[in-house]
Amino acid sequence: MLQAREKTRDLVTRCFVNGLGYRVAAVYAPNVANVMRAKWTDQHNPVLSTQDTREWSEYMAGATMLSAFFKGEERVKMSLKNASHHIQVEAMSVGEVRGYTRPDPTGPTAYSVLEVDKVLYGAAKPYKTILSSMGSAQADWQMYYDVSEQVPTIVKIESGVGENDAVACCGITVQELPQVEKPTPLQDRLRLFEALDMLEMVQSEGMLSVLNVLFPEVAISADDCKRMPVDYYCRCSKERFVMRLHQLPADDLHDLVSEGGVTMSCNYCNAAYFVDANQVQAIAVEKMAK
Repeated sequence: MLQAREKTRDLVTRCFVNGLGYRVAAVYAPNVANVMRAKWTDQHNPVLSTQDTREWSEYMAGATMLSAFFKGEERVKMSLKNASHHIQVEAMSVGEVRGYTRPDPTGPTAYSVLEVDKVLYGAAKPYKTILSSMGSAQADWQMYYDVSEQVPTIVKIESGVGENDAVACCGITVQELPQVEKPTPLQDRLRLFEALDMLEMVQSEGMLSVLNVLFPEVAISADDCKRMPVDYYCRCSKERFVMRLHQLPADDLHDLVSEGGVTMSCNYCNAAYFVDANQVQAIAVEKMAK
């Protein structure tokens, strides 16, 4: 029976398909995209269209699945710039997602460009991949694995619209494990992927049913899978923004005092933090005393 948590909670599922030589990351997210849309709706940002929200949710699903193959606080930073919009997603292995979709302030571009950065432990700098976008999240993430990872991988991503214009999405990424003997090549399963009505099955039967349809030779149970909640979450804070004010020249701080303080917004989640004139004045006094 499908548990209530599986119907309403954003979850990423990871497992190894023993005996077949695959690793799997799957996600079902009925909430994250709607939280993103709400956070980025204010007096400066009109309500996002359903189509724009769905597009963001699908790219988010791909980034979340890629980050699920990582560990700890390793993360994926993804950016897509197309003719009208700029999509930004950051997904961490611990289940934190943040980002936005909005009109590109630099104006229309002739090309759609996808940029993916993998931020990994022990790496001096992110592993960067830049590709021309194919126009859809599923095609773009498939191309990313084909070009960058160069390990046989299949990606499937779907989204839909429910009551009150709520957007839900799901995805599954299956990748061959290197140096593991496989009974059949992964591409032989492409027919099963293409025939699968994934979102409907996940919502009615759960992600475990999807896995067993794709891998009928084995019986995958809940004990074989590791599940982790996924949330739209940003680590920004007022304290961090106040620290940035310490970097401003004293003259700029005095200008902010005369203006009554300053409101600063997070570029990732749109959270706004107001620092009043007294707080700014204290920073200016501290700076001049040094």
